[in-house]
Amino acid sequence: MKYLIHLVMSLSFALMFIIGCSKRPEEVIPAIQSTSGKSGTGTGIVERISTDRKFVTLAHHDIPGIMSAMAMEYPVQSPELLKDIHEKDSVSFILTKTPESQYMVTEINKK
Repeated sequence: MKYLIHLVMSLSFALMFIIGCSKRPEEVIPAIQSTSGKSGTGTGIVERISTDRKFVTLAHHDIPGIMSAMAMEYPVQSPELLKDIHEKDSVSFILTKTPESQYMVTEINKK
């Protein structure tokens, strides 16, 4: 009986492995690519700007479809985006998902 259970489980795992590996790479890659480029608009307060102006920490409200309200440091697409932005400024901004699955500030303006 144990042998039969072991055989059935082994065959089940083998079948799951074969089915899981049967997708061609071109079927998997579009699903991965579709998650990058997703963006959302948010509002919040600038808590900190890094000295090299490549990162900004924002305390923001919910960004529908993207994330809940939180305070988080984000990379900035270009330090030039922060030229007129200062700590404690109330801002609106756009976060865009990168191919590496992290969100980056691609636009930011004082409110």
